[in-house]
Amino acid sequence: MKARITKPLLGLAGLGASLGALALVVTPATAFAQPLAPPAPPKPGMPAPGPLFPQKMIATVAQTNAANGDTNPYGIAVVPKTIGSLKAGNVLVADFNNTSTMGEGTSIVQVNPKTGQTTTFFSSNAITGPVAIAINPNNDFVWLAYYGQASDGSQSGYAVISPEGTLPVNFTNKNSSYMGYHNLFEGVWGATYANGAFFWTNAGSSMPNSSGTTGQVWRLNPNPGGSSNGQPLNSTYTPLVTDLPTSDIAGTPPTPSTVAGPQGMAYDMRNSTLYVTDDDNNAIYAIPHALTATGPVTPVLVSEGGALMSPQGIVIDPINHNLLVVNGAGNNNLVEVTPKGRQVATRSLDQGGAGALFGIATYTQAGPGPMHRLGLYFDDSNTSTLDSLADPQPMPPMPPAGPVGNPPMPPAGPVGNPPMPPAAPMHYQS
Repeated sequence: MKARITKPLLGLAGLGASLGALALVVTPATAFAQPLAPPAPPKPGMPAPGPLFPQKMIATVAQTNAANGDTNPYGIAVVPKTIGSLKAGNVLVADFNNTSTMGEGTSIVQVNPKTGQTTTFFSSNAITGPVAIAINPNNDFVWLAYYGQASDGSQSGYAVISPEGTLPVNFTNKNSSYMGYHNLFEGVWGATYANGAFFWTNAGSSMPNSSGTTGQVWRLNPNPGGSSNGQPLNSTYTPLVTDLPTSDIAGTPPTPSTVAGPQGMAYDMRNSTLYVTDDDNNAIYAIPHALTATGPVTPVLVSEGGALMSPQGIVIDPINHNLLVVNGAGNNNLVEVTPKGRQVATRSLDQGGAGALFGIATYTQAGPGPMHRLGLYFDDSNTSTLDSLADPQPMPPMPPAGPVGNPPMPPAGPVGNPPMPPAAPMHYQS
């Protein structure tokens, strides 16, 4: 759990072969179909509270504690393919805590949502405080963001985990420095993977670096088959944003329960826009042309305040393309926001203590019905469970009813006695 309010709120396989497959060839992003519009002017008051997807119900899918006792679920991701130890449709969950300390967990569990079975997919002391999960959809390699053992986020990093659950690459500040940024990982929190590129957010730490201590968004382009450049996977790094709001103050180290800044991310393939939540100022930002930008850009403020209360996890509704955000360190609400910034609906996902929701992911429900059969997975640290928000599954049709009452009687025979056979001729003996 990470209950925190930081600002006044408004309204409330073989290693060599496997590494070569880690990255996709980066496809140049297409230009915007339409320029990203500025956010709509804020409207007074909160959006009308009401059920988001009113026909959908909340249900517990599974417990998420690891076999070693790690708990407090944060990042989640749906497995795209059945490879190695991973099965398509299962859900990976990062356990942030160990049995006694916040941010000291070391495990990722795999949940089978059909059976509710939870197994440990990966656990290693090489990573501490796993916080966000992104998966390469081509090969199931898992990119794991971890906050690090140091409570100020200065030992953050990213691990690349194979579908078999091995750790071929671990990115840390010790082996990754670039363009004068000596600490590429500063209180990392969010992660996403799109079109061969990996993105992460830095919520800041007390460690000084050339960019200061403001919130950052970075892109990593792996090139494992290219010439060596001294970086893991011969990666190159691009700072996309270097000045997002954060609560980090030099000389005042944050902790996992107080760090605030850029958090969750969601990538819209339609226009190469990366959306980022920031729980320091209760806002959502858009970063245009995120795949092709060559340096820091000015993010577009999409929405701020209103129903957004320490927003963290974010996904894009694949049907209507609205943004779905959970108030992870706030009031446990789910908020729906249009790409132009209008907050259109809210729904409570947990009635317990604040600060329980962090990971969120979409999936498609099977079965008959209209096209909009979107399901959401979210984790709940109040109960250490993976939950779902989904349509109730329809009951199977009943077999056709048989005839009512007694079966009909067979047709009646002729009424009365049957006719007598004709009499034989009479003969008299003399």
